[in-house]
Amino acid sequence: MKGRYGPCAAGPGDRPLEHPWLSPINDSLRDLPLISVFHGERDILYPDAKKMVAKAKAAGTNAEINLYPDAFHVFVGLPHLPESRAALAHAREIIKTVTVT
Repeated sequence: MKGRYGPCAAGPGDRPLEHPWLSPINDSLRDLPLISVFHGERDILYPDAKKMVAKAKAAGTNAEINLYPDAFHVFVGLPHLPESRAALAHAREIIKTVTVT
């Protein structure tokens, strides 16, 4: 399968989120502003999100993960959900702090 899809295709035992071509988390993290991840605990990618935030913190980047226990993948795309409204409000506050002149 890798021959057909190229080196980024995931095969048995591969971790596609850790491939340097797919994930900016593998590049230099020291000069980045706050990384704020909004993630649902019911999302299958939740363990990977926790690892990526931990990796950013270990590299010296200000990073946080905001967890929503009942939320699923891309929950913020449905702004009528209470979890989505809370996450989007938090994101607005973060944006205000980094755009103050």
